[in-house]
Amino acid sequence: VLLSGGTFFYYLLEMDNTLAGLPFRGQLVNAFLGAVTPRTAGFCVADMGTLTTGTLMLTLILMIIGAAPMSTGGGLKVTTVCVALLTAHNAARGKENVEIRKREISPETIRRAFATIVFYFCWLGLAVWVLSITEKYVSVFTLTFEVVSALSTVGLSLNFSPLLSISGKLVIIFTMLVGRIGILTFFI
Repeated sequence: VLLSGGTFFYYLLEMDNTLAGLPFRGQLVNAFLGAVTPRTAGFCVADMGTLTTGTLMLTLILMIIGAAPMSTGGGLKVTTVCVALLTAHNAARGKENVEIRKREISPETIRRAFATIVFYFCWLGLAVWVLSITEKYVSVFTLTFEVVSALSTVGLSLNFSPLLSISGKLVIIFTMLVGRIGILTFFI
């Protein structure tokens, strides 16, 4: 869903922008790479500063969700987001047990998923707040993008990282370290 949906929306959002002028196969490959990149290693297919706002939001969402467990990619992890969504869906339906494919997800797994999400967004908020103090006159979206990229260990940038102050660079470096260790492991 993340790969095919990401590719589809990346293509739709960029077909008249960074994908314009490419043959259809090139557009499709670039759109696919644009959907894969935010969840893995940070290979840029286009100058991130030239992407549309919609594409940047899509990239931000994909960076937050991240990779699959046991991979080297960062982010919240696909299974953590899936457990949280299933739990929310069951809560809305009034069901007590969370099941997937007729197997119950343990309450411990649900607690860990929600703890990971809460810690992730707490760190994200704190880091963006500190950067908003150290990097005056920079949009909150740019700061959020840089912090999410660092926390999810993606390596993408809106061409702003080189312009960070020394204290801003230290915030990003420490955020990368926390993202690499894992947000739940860091807090434990």
